[in-house]
Amino acid sequence: MPVKQIAHYLSKLGATGAASYVLLCALKITGRVRPRGVGFPLTLRRNSSDAQVFKQVFVEQEYAPLCDLQDVQLVIDCGAYVGCSTTYFVSTFRHCEVIAVEPDEGNFWSLAANVAP
Repeated sequence: MPVKQIAHYLSKLGATGAASYVLLCALKITGRVRPRGVGFPLTLRRNSSDAQVFKQVFVEQEYAPLCDLQDVQLVIDCGAYVGCSTTYFVSTFRHCEVIAVEPDEGNFWSLAANVAP
């Protein structure tokens, strides 16, 4: 993995989060990663797109344009998958309520476990 990519992960996830993420991806195992600014870890499953979705939300920060919104009170996360975006919204908009909708049963149980804290 290039040094520039590792530095990018460090800046977005912190040392512990970056190390966990890189190891999970390299070893292709299920494990927990706690992104910077989030008070709890998320479990990412092996043989799934969990790690890629996590990367989109927390490393590539695809929702960053929303950070300037003020007084967000409600977010409806349709297709919440395993809770990466739900966790991002709760962590970014500290006083909002998030309604997470996930129709796939396996993904739903991962979502429920990830956002339980």
